[in-house]
Amino acid sequence: MDRGLKIHRSTRTSTVDRGADEVWSVMAGGGPGSHWYVDALPFVVRGGIDRALGGAGGRCTVSRSVSFEPDGLLGQLHLVADLPFREVVVGLAHRRLLADLDAA
Repeated sequence: MDRGLKIHRSTRTSTVDRGADEVWSVMAGGGPGSHWYVDALPFVVRGGIDRALGGAGGRCTVSRSVSFEPDGLLGQLHLVADLPFREVVVGLAHRRLLADLDAA
């Protein structure tokens, strides 16, 4: 698992031995449990386009990023204060996704 740490963006990336369609079915599946990591409209649209074009196939890279670009002094202070919590949340969400993929 690659951990990219920058002050404005928290990222986790893993290569999984699954096809893109299988990964997408776990991410967007309506099975038990919360699937909040893909409910946002941009992810739904992007997934539809990927499936319509045939998907990537073969090995798949799963990446999650959260970015925060605040304005002003208070925003910059919040950015620094928020960084450890953002790192924890992104890490937990990524591990949950990988666990869901393993369980599928």
